[in-house]
Amino acid sequence: MNVGLPPSPTARAGESVTTRENSLWLLNHLVPDSGVSNIALAFGVDSRLRWWPLQAAVSQLLRRHEVLRTTYHDRAGTLTRTVLPADEAVVDVDIVQVDSQRLDDELTAFAAVPFEPDGGLLVRAALFLCPAGDVFCLVAHHLVFDGRSVSIATRELVELVTAAAAEQPVPPALTGEVPAPVHREPARSTVEYWRQALDGVDGASTALSVGDEPSVQSDLRGGRILHHFGERAHAAVAELRAGLRASDHVILLAVFQALLVRHGAGPDVVVGCPVDIRGPADADTIGYLINTIAVRQQVTADTPFAELVRRTRATFLEAISHADASIDAVLAELPRQVAGWKSTVFRHMFNFMDVGDRTSGPLDRIGARGVDVHNGFSRFDFEFFVQRGAKGTTVRALYGADAFTAAEIELLLQRYEALLTAATAAPDSPIGLLDVFGELDRQLIDAANDTEAPVPVDTVPGMIARWVLERPDAAAVVEAGRTVSYRQLWSRVQDVATRLRACGVGPGSIVGVAGERSADLVAAVLGVLLCGAAYLPLDPEHPHRRFGQVIENSGVDVVIGDATALGAQGDALADLTTVPLTDDGSADPAPVAVEDASLMDGPAYVIYTSGTTGVPKGVRISHRSLANTVVHFGRLLGADGPLSTVWQTSFTFDISALELFLPLAHGAALVVADDVTRSDGAAFLDLVGRHDVRVVQATPTSWHQLLGDQDVQLAGRVLLCGGEPLTPALARRLTATGARVFNVYGPTETTIWSTCAELDRTGVDDVHVGRPIANTTVFIADESGRELPVGPVGELCIAGAGVAEGYHRADELTADRFGSHGTHGRFYRTGDLARWDVAGRIRLVGRADRQVKIRGNRIELDEIESVLQEHPEVTAAAVVLERAGEPDARLVAVVQAQDRPGLAADLWAHARAALAPAAVPQEFRVAARLPVTANGKLDRKAALVALPALTEAVQRPEPTDERLRNRLELLVRLWGRVLGRDDTTADTNFFLHGGHSLLGISLLRRLREATSVRVRLAELFANPTPRDMLTRLSGSDAGKQWPAEAPGATSPRGGTR
Repeated sequence: MNVGLPPSPTARAGESVTTRENSLWLLNHLVPDSGVSNIALAFGVDSRLRWWPLQAAVSQLLRRHEVLRTTYHDRAGTLTRTVLPADEAVVDVDIVQVDSQRLDDELTAFAAVPFEPDGGLLVRAALFLCPAGDVFCLVAHHLVFDGRSVSIATRELVELVTAAAAEQPVPPALTGEVPAPVHREPARSTVEYWRQALDGVDGASTALSVGDEPSVQSDLRGGRILHHFGERAHAAVAELRAGLRASDHVILLAVFQALLVRHGAGPDVVVGCPVDIRGPADADTIGYLINTIAVRQQVTADTPFAELVRRTRATFLEAISHADASIDAVLAELPRQVAGWKSTVFRHMFNFMDVGDRTSGPLDRIGARGVDVHNGFSRFDFEFFVQRGAKGTTVRALYGADAFTAAEIELLLQRYEALLTAATAAPDSPIGLLDVFGELDRQLIDAANDTEAPVPVDTVPGMIARWVLERPDAAAVVEAGRTVSYRQLWSRVQDVATRLRACGVGPGSIVGVAGERSADLVAAVLGVLLCGAAYLPLDPEHPHRRFGQVIENSGVDVVIGDATALGAQGDALADLTTVPLTDDGSADPAPVAVEDASLMDGPAYVIYTSGTTGVPKGVRISHRSLANTVVHFGRLLGADGPLSTVWQTSFTFDISALELFLPLAHGAALVVADDVTRSDGAAFLDLVGRHDVRVVQATPTSWHQLLGDQDVQLAGRVLLCGGEPLTPALARRLTATGARVFNVYGPTETTIWSTCAELDRTGVDDVHVGRPIANTTVFIADESGRELPVGPVGELCIAGAGVAEGYHRADELTADRFGSHGTHGRFYRTGDLARWDVAGRIRLVGRADRQVKIRGNRIELDEIESVLQEHPEVTAAAVVLERAGEPDARLVAVVQAQDRPGLAADLWAHARAALAPAAVPQEFRVAARLPVTANGKLDRKAALVALPALTEAVQRPEPTDERLRNRLELLVRLWGRVLGRDDTTADTNFFLHGGHSLLGISLLRRLREATSVRVRLAELFANPTPRDMLTRLSGSDAGKQWPAEAPGATSPRGGTR
């Protein structure tokens, strides 16, 4: 085939590159084993493609376009480009045999292979021979190719293939050489515009409440999903265009911003938009002719959609007028950059193409179709590329696999379409009021909340009374040295009720109950309930002030309890009637049934919890709520045998009520564990085994203390774990016992537990709290109370049969925490942050009041604690923010572990591998055992006392080689200068001594100035001490650039030599 062009003149070598080219080049070094910058062009046929015409076409394409013959070279830290002569730039079209089932995977793999980063051609091609039809694929690096280049190259390849197949000469229009595009640095005025436009950009405001936070070591692996709008959404764009007088591009960009805001972004919203900068003379030029601009504006959920469109149009047009500078070219001008390198200004991209009413394209000439090939990577959290034409609208979504799953992106695409449709119906509505739910959202949440079950008709005392009649001699309560039958227990209940009625107790009364867990305490509780009154659990060991507050607020007139136990609170009880737990002169009445239907909506108990003001608040739980919870767990757990349960939780902790009532309401035995037994794991497990207890309940902190060498005693039993977040490490230990394990969740205000998840031994690394229990519905709400779809984090709200009557004698507080929902009815705001996952399960994120902000980054302290507890040497952890709001704010972690040299460094490395840089604690302290509250929960206030920092790693000897010693001293000096410390050593961990990502950037800049060595932030995280960095760099070519001496270098202790 006559290619029609003589060889090119001598190559142009050593041309300088622009800042944006350099930025794209640096991306190759950040993720050197990835094809993140690769762009694929592919087309296929249903039959065969001939190799020779394709080879000829590719060869001519390279001869014609200089840019495809351009190579890049790194010369001592300076990037240059060279254009090779045509006869030296050879790209062979490889032939690959592939099965039809493997074709897509092979194409992706071909597109993902990284190019040689120094001196090689940045183009390759292959013909895939497949039984279902052949596919041709050309892959090029973004430095020489862009989206428009795909269209140009496709058109020219078709013409060249057609000519070669017909043995015709190259079409005259394709014989001329197209010079490589001229790259110029942007005007200073443009750079200044972007510097001001992006001043103060806060990376935290661009983060969403869906997906995961990408790691600083992200390999940028990604995925792709295609979504086709329905006819209604496709037509909606035209309606909005006419009504709002805006282009399709602007309208769809505004909807994209609304989608981000509805998922937690803002109010400072920044979106990246690629812009083709080709002029008329460059219409047929292949190359890197795309600039990325930032569209930044203030958007909140209260912004009307029509107003958002107007603002977007103005902001976008202004940004377009400064498109001669790409964001990459102005990053160095920004006064402040956010931590991390994956994206320093924006994390989400939007692109648009109007394909008009085209019904055919160049590929039709050869009977081919376009094949969409993804390179398997994504530089951003996600990018929407919208293509709109007469036949419909398609969104091509690319996403980072470390940030999102395919299912999460599919949900986002559905919501994007839903928001567009909703905006058409009500363009003047605030975007926060537009319906964002996609079809799959509704299906998942409605299925999870489909919990309707038969409502209990008896109160819990009524259920127990039935067993008194049916199994009077069966064991009801087993305690140290004795077993109490149902007949004996009920006799005591009747006795208590008789004595309480004599004191005026009846419906509407509240009776304080105090004592050690025992059969007598059970009788006291049931005796109160038999009178139609509510019981109030009291702990005489509580501080006198708190005990008095509970007595005063509750308004109790009668307290039943052990006289000795109550003696310490004599002042608080001085004006009350006290009734002893036992009365040896009582009779033994026959068992009787209870007529209790009228009591169902009355209070069963009032239980006090800590209040944010320091004053405890009483929660009123009805008989109906209690019965619903007890019956639900009876149905869930009772299929395999009697529900004998161990009573080991503090009586004043609401989950104790489930241990107390679950077995008795189902005719089983309640086995009492006294305080001595429950504090000794071996003794406790022995108790469980001796009495064949089926149900054991504890908080995660308590489980850590109970599990030990006798875990085999738990095989075949049912374990409930709740009250605190369950870590994967503890979940593994619990499921390894051979027991059925349930992760349960619920606040006191919704009656013990409200959701439940049975854990599978194969899925314990994926801990969640499951779905609602019977007759319970849950929803996630944003800050304005609007219900959220699957994914976004918001406040967990619980409705249904378990919702408490409210707070006792606290109408204002009740109104604040309880509300009414049009669909779900009365509900409680838990204050817990949570989200629905794509399987319709609830995942807890943390407490709303445990979210902190450090240097613009939102940090969940609960997440850090969970990660630390995954370390094999840590059984519990507490994390606190010190110096909140100050520039030197830092995270301090207290861990329950055995101290040893090097533990701090190991914990830091463990946290770094799983957390965003800003979330890695900068100091670790150790305690042999973290303190717990009386309810078995971690006491963070008590844990965060002044404890010494963990022992540093064992000091290693200094290098004997003088040159290496000088270099190490230079590194120590740089560490000390940036950290502002004079006690740095060769083993000082940068991030454990006040360093963070922003300071890290400063350190790396100083390192480069001092040594001419370029180090990336990810390498600093991997080598955080001067000694580690020396080892890392000494083994690299970069180490050769170091000066032989380090004049003025400091000694390892910081002094000058």
